[in-house]
Amino acid sequence: MRRSDAVRIGWRHIIDDRIEIVASKTGVDLSIPIHDELWRFLKERPLTDPTFIITAYGAPRSEKAFTGFISEAARDAGIEAQASPHGLRKAACRRLADAGASAHEIMAVTGHTKIEEILTYTKAAEQKRLSQTAMAKMAGAFDLELPNPDERLGNSADNVLKKFAQISGVVRPTGLEPVFPP
Repeated sequence: MRRSDAVRIGWRHIIDDRIEIVASKTGVDLSIPIHDELWRFLKERPLTDPTFIITAYGAPRSEKAFTGFISEAARDAGIEAQASPHGLRKAACRRLADAGASAHEIMAVTGHTKIEEILTYTKAAEQKRLSQTAMAKMAGAFDLELPNPDERLGNSADNVLKKFAQISGVVRPTGLEPVFPP
């Protein structure tokens, strides 16, 4: 979620096993299943807390303070790169894409309204997945298995062609005549 929504979520947004909230930036209604890992955290939260993300004094965190909290936690964990709530959101998009979620499925979780924004997050995952399926398709498309050249023929391309011609019955041109009849 966007940090503006994450800092607002509390028990009032939990309906059955879902987070139900209207995204503050876009006005999109979100209904997101709660992941088991998040449930483990939520079960420990008192029903009296105003939101799930609170300060040490029990008050809701502001967006800006939440960003600082995430950055500080990352530093404390030894993460050198700059960390932010947006970075976590982007990582969630990438993880969903790596898990095989479509751009529209990711949008349903994140509340994005423009598919172009999601495509920037999912491009690498899609490239990996698409190249894998493309190569699998190509592997099944050819029936001809090319022979390995006999070790005694040497390494020249000409010797490989001679061996292939012998095995497959192809006659190579010997001079200036055309390969195929006119």
